[in-house]
Amino acid sequence: MGYSNYKQIKSVIKRFNLDMRLIRLFDENLEVVAPVSWLLETLEMAKGTSITNEKSKSERIVSPILLEASKSYTDQISFFSGESLNIKPEDDLSGECDFFFALHPPKLYIDAPIISLAEAKDEDME
Repeated sequence: MGYSNYKQIKSVIKRFNLDMRLIRLFDENLEVVAPVSWLLETLEMAKGTSITNEKSKSERIVSPILLEASKSYTDQISFFSGESLNIKPEDDLSGECDFFFALHPPKLYIDAPIISLAEAKDEDME
């Protein structure tokens, strides 16, 4: 089952002997960037479709937003979707990831370091 076994932040912190700190991720003076027209059109079209599961939400909403966000860093990151990321299977650190970025110029294979994004759902994680 892998990554999906981790549903409570407390259990992750305990299992891997981590420390959790709440910090401000972005500066208060963060520049607001207006969405480009293709993204607005894509998201508007998605409203008219049946988004009934995680796959459809991922394809129609999340992927276009991440593609647009990655556009400014095309020489610095690789954007991956649906790849297996088997780091340490014996600790359930394995499985298929919806999306992640690798901090290297675009190439067809994954190299460290990766930039991970986690989607926390009310029913899955505190």
